[in-house]
Amino acid sequence: MQLKKPSLRQALSTATCGLLALPHAGEASGLAEGEGWQADYSFLYYSEKNRVSVYEPLIKLRKDLGDDEFVNVQAIGDVLTGASPNGASATNVTQTYTTPSGGDSYSTDANEFPLKDFSDYRAALDVSWEKPLSRLVRRTLAAAVSGETDYTSLGLSVAYDFDNQNRQTTINTGIAVNADIVHPQGQTAEGLSSQSDQVFSIFRDDDDDDDGEDDDGESFFKGGTDLLLGVTHILSKRSLMQLNYTAGYTQGYLTDPYKLLSVVDDQGRTIDYRYEKRPDSRLRQAVYTKWAYHLPRDVVHVSYRYFFDDWGVRSHTVDMTYYFAIGDEIHLVPHLRYYQQQAADFYHHSLRSTDPLPDYASADMRLGSFTGTTIGLKYQQQLSTRGKFSVRLERMVQEGDSHPDDAVGLQQQQDLFPTLEATIFQITYSIDF
Repeated sequence: MQLKKPSLRQALSTATCGLLALPHAGEASGLAEGEGWQADYSFLYYSEKNRVSVYEPLIKLRKDLGDDEFVNVQAIGDVLTGASPNGASATNVTQTYTTPSGGDSYSTDANEFPLKDFSDYRAALDVSWEKPLSRLVRRTLAAAVSGETDYTSLGLSVAYDFDNQNRQTTINTGIAVNADIVHPQGQTAEGLSSQSDQVFSIFRDDDDDDDGEDDDGESFFKGGTDLLLGVTHILSKRSLMQLNYTAGYTQGYLTDPYKLLSVVDDQGRTIDYRYEKRPDSRLRQAVYTKWAYHLPRDVVHVSYRYFFDDWGVRSHTVDMTYYFAIGDEIHLVPHLRYYQQQAADFYHHSLRSTDPLPDYASADMRLGSFTGTTIGLKYQQQLSTRGKFSVRLERMVQEGDSHPDDAVGLQQQQDLFPTLEATIFQITYSIDF
């Protein structure tokens, strides 16, 4: 997926749902019971060709409290720079756009895909507490907080793992709730209002100083709940299978306040821009299955995920990882991922001026139809009885329909869904102390 100024809703989903699916403590830590800390330090570099770059340091700490009880702390800091698609379509003349408050403008050259430069930062902190309630029941409590310039997110989750008597089967259940505050910079345009005749849904307070500068508009709220139900079963001494069902419901302000759509005439000429508008609720569901098999020396993981929601988005994800053992201390880990997505019902690459205005519309490429392929390799080495090092390099390519059938006139000469290419590099060092 594109990393354009990433939504903290996505970050919170990753944090909370990831915490719901934490492995058993004995599987995750190489420490002796009650011995001390385990620390993971990593740095991730993500770079899209001619678009966004992300620099992300991360630290994870895990404390063994004894009696199979653990506390986990994770801190992340992101720095984002580059350019992100603004939603408008490329055309054969120079295009100029203004911000909702009218205090800023930027341009795109003729026949160039419209991008807007930006820079931002993000910080996130996750804390979880794992505790056995009995020999066969385990509970995990977690909290997450994250923030960036125009977004703040808070989340809480609780998860339970239930083992059968011989611990061959584990039932996983969990619930996560979040509260997000969206506070766009400047005024916020009404959804689907025209850039040439803007209607604002938020105005500055009456007591704001009239100093000629843009003031921040008020904030918007959105909240959500995510549920998890899963089962993990040991098939044999060498293999296990995992099956999860997740559902999430979000309600509130789900529109991206910075995204536009081009309005074109019957010749495909851009004559105006409108701000996007999305529904104020979303029901998401997913089914995930994973199979792991331990060969005499190597290990293979294969997974499949089917996602669907009430916006019309459907996706299939196939992921394969192979742990190839080179001696006792070195592993080479090739990774292959394929992703295919169906567009949301209200996705449009542009709007025609002669058509009735829809109730909802977005040209956000993340809601479009596309395929993505990721291929990579990780090198992992045990440096000592307490230290481990790994480095990962991956290449991602995301492709959509550059020349859709409903493109009209001049649009047929433009690339309406440029290929996205990205490089991912990560280095990690783990140590027990």
